Amino acid sequence: MDSVTNTPHAAARPAQAEGFALVIVMVVIAALSASAIPLLGTVNRNQESTVAQRVTARLTVEARENLELGVHMAKLSGGVPGYFTNSFSGDATQLATACERRLDAVEPDLLRTGALSLTGNARVSPVDSVDNALTGIFAIDKGSVEDSRYDRILIVGCALDPQFGISVAASEMARIQGSFYVLNFTEY
Repeated sequence: MDSVTNTPHAAARPAQAEGFALVIVMVVIAALSASAIPLLGTVNRNQESTVAQRVTARLTVEARENLELGVHMAKLSGGVPGYFTNSFSGDATQLATACERRLDAVEPDLLRTGALSLTGNARVSPVDSVDNALTGIFAIDKGSVEDSRYDRILIVGCALDPQFGISVAASEMARIQGSFYVLNFTEY
């Protein structure tokens, strides 16, 4: 008999209590592990979303920079820059098709008198490929079809990542007596 509790088996109880505590600890660990798995999935989806947002932002910046460069070069050369070619490489064709599809979907009147693809009257700068993204500048001399007072030039900056999307920036300019004026500027 135990002198403190006056029970015959007091020495056996602490061992049973330790076994019960071990089972409770293992159940708690299993429950926490099971609840952590969905959280890891959420973290992974957030990381993928962040990457997509960064690539989309980079594409937007690339398209805008290409547009600004194209407008500047058109002003310097007095129209469509001479080194822009109408012979399209495979990358240029892929970029032109994607940009033309985007422009036709959001603003079909912009390409009313021309096209960016091989069948159109577009000229293209050399197309760059950086980090799996294609970037380039397209220029279409629309002439004076809509208004005989001035000639129109359409400059399109385009950036395409086949996995994450496309960004297009376009500006239509008027050439009046050797000076250029921006008629509109849009980003898609």
